[in-house]
Amino acid sequence: MKRTLTAVSILLAVATAAGAETYTGMHYISSPTDELAANTLITGDGTVVTVLTGGSFYNTTLTNVTSGGTLIINGGATVGDDGTSYTRETVRMGTGSIEINGGTLYGSGGELGYGGSTVATITLYGGRLDISSACRLGYSSGATGTIIQTGGFAAFAHNLELGYSGSGKVIVSGDSTMTIDRMLNIGTATKAGWFEVRGSDVTIDLTAKTTASASLNMYGTHSTLAFVLDNSANHISPIDAPHTSLAGGTIHLGLDGFTPTDGQVFDLLKDNDGFIDISQLVLTEGTEYIIDVQSGWTLRTNETGDTLQAVYHAAVPEPATMALLGLGGAGLAARRRRPR
Repeated sequence: MKRTLTAVSILLAVATAAGAETYTGMHYISSPTDELAANTLITGDGTVVTVLTGGSFYNTTLTNVTSGGTLIINGGATVGDDGTSYTRETVRMGTGSIEINGGTLYGSGGELGYGGSTVATITLYGGRLDISSACRLGYSSGATGTIIQTGGFAAFAHNLELGYSGSGKVIVSGDSTMTIDRMLNIGTATKAGWFEVRGSDVTIDLTAKTTASASLNMYGTHSTLAFVLDNSANHISPIDAPHTSLAGGTIHLGLDGFTPTDGQVFDLLKDNDGFIDISQLVLTEGTEYIIDVQSGWTLRTNETGDTLQAVYHAAVPEPATMALLGLGGAGLAARRRRPR
């Protein structure tokens, strides 16, 4: 049942205000909620609030810091039905999930994993995720924030920060578009961040509204930029960035239904400043090419020096090893021909 709160515990990290809306149990929203409600709190394991076409939440959409509520958006909008700045507040999530199938989730900012040890996930199957200020995944120490996009449009008008104080992960696949107008920060010197692109239908664009500070940044061993190549014609969509700062980090390369040929080259990341420094990057352990030992990858830049590329190499035994293998095969054949 929906009820009116006059106070919310500081433990929940929710601003106290009369008129806040709290939901427990199952609810379907088919019309705009009270515009004067200061916050919307979805609380408790098993709580599911579904926004239908014509429905909307105003102001903050939240989940309880310690429980696991779920918001499902099938149409309409949340946090302001027109997305104008005066109706937006921060999308603040403790442990809980938001699923977007249609419609739009608007927010002035994002704080996923608000509270230690919390786990917050936004899954975008369709529709739109629209955040006008900084979005921080793993907001609190020990917390985890994740965005999984398999379709639709995700727009970040400010920084997208993975591993703010906890850990953050973004996985983008399918016919998805993601734009980031400022910085994409993947991890920090001490906090883990993982950004993954899967397949060639994805569009990742950091150049739509280029500002002086727009950049893709990696900071060290806790930063991972992952690419999973599929069996489509182009195999992977490269990321387009106005600038890159790659002060260490890991490039992870995976395969989905596809095996590259020896010497095949794949563009991964383009720096529109004209130069990309990959000297501090490493490959995931066990995926690197070792001559005469294992097939794997090497990293390089293109001829103009502005694009990070991955090259696949098939391990071919050296001539002496091939000769020994040939002698072994000949000996085995001779033994089989020997009369008994």
